[in-house]
Amino acid sequence: MQTIKKNGIEFSIVNGHGNNSSMKNRFVYLYFINIKNTNIFPVQIIKEQWKITSGIGKVKYLTYEGLATRESPSLNQHETYEYGVWFELDAPTGILEGKYVLQDKSNGNLFEAALPSIIAIAPYLLN
Repeated sequence: MQTIKKNGIEFSIVNGHGNNSSMKNRFVYLYFINIKNTNIFPVQIIKEQWKITSGIGKVKYLTYEGLATRESPSLNQHETYEYGVWFELDAPTGILEGKYVLQDKSNGNLFEAALPSIIAIAPYLLN
């Protein structure tokens, strides 16, 4: 599990699993992301952005209003929200870089909080 805190937002990331899909050269990775608000003010997740780089150098950008789950949760101080996110790559390895745009609900200001980079490695490469 990776944990990092940025701008009062604490992220914990747990690797779910990575599997070869039924299609050749398709690898699916699942992660569980826990988001905790450690600020003294409530926040709302406005946008989720990902840069996905496969092991063969292909880059894909994804942006979601709210989260990929189509939700835009609000978190009071010390509240957490957890969700699962999956990615498909065309290589057994890759790097996932994510960030969130959040709104301080006490004054309306927007700010960003970035996740640590996630290294995706197919399980069979670890043996």
